[in-house]
Amino acid sequence: MDNVIALGTFDGVHRGHRRLIHMTCSIAREQGMQPLIYTFSNHPLEAFHKTPGLLMSHQARIAMLGGFCPVVTVPFSREYAAMEPPDFVRMLLETYHMGAAVGGFNYTFGNHGAGNMAMLRELGKAMGFGAYEIPPEVYGNAPISSTRIRQCLEQGQVADAAAMLGRHYRLEGDLQDGYGGTRLFYPAPTLVIPRPGTYTAWLALDSSRSRPCIVEIMDVKQPVRLYFPQDAPSPQPVLGVDFNLPLD
Repeated sequence: MDNVIALGTFDGVHRGHRRLIHMTCSIAREQGMQPLIYTFSNHPLEAFHKTPGLLMSHQARIAMLGGFCPVVTVPFSREYAAMEPPDFVRMLLETYHMGAAVGGFNYTFGNHGAGNMAMLRELGKAMGFGAYEIPPEVYGNAPISSTRIRQCLEQGQVADAAAMLGRHYRLEGDLQDGYGGTRLFYPAPTLVIPRPGTYTAWLALDSSRSRPCIVEIMDVKQPVRLYFPQDAPSPQPVLGVDFNLPLD
């Protein structure tokens, strides 16, 4: 059976990404195909020795995407980046039996990002597959994007980031004992750290339990301090911290 393939990096799996994936599943149902997400096991910029701040770890991203439909991940390398747009499309047709492709308004592919949705539609006409462009999800009169969410976090605008993500921003990392009743949280080094400040938060103890706490970020390069009510039990090893609104 042919696949309707959702194309993208999907960092953060924000509201715009989820809209694209839901449309992919809807198109697949209507056309009697299977939905499939095609993404990368690393961020494309990492192939060029750049380390962009991520909105979630690759493992968490793939796990969340897998909750919608099957996912294929491939490593993004310089050799992969050099692939010409028609060759990329032929690979999808031959390897993944692509019957239709779904991309966002700003999706690019191929060598130097030479391919865009207009080119994908033209290639679809020539090669016999459908190409669907999903319009952006809008927040505050502007399109939602992973870049915009990163900027909000870096400016301490965690409420706006949460609104675009459709959930609280979550840090993944390790928890260790601190001093004076505090705990030190070491976020994964690849993740975006919100602007220094004090925030209310939820500490995720496991997949079904969480605990309220206060988070103090002194410097984005230092451990995060967590404060808990005095009568609360010591938490188990941390899975993540969900950021809420900053404290006034």
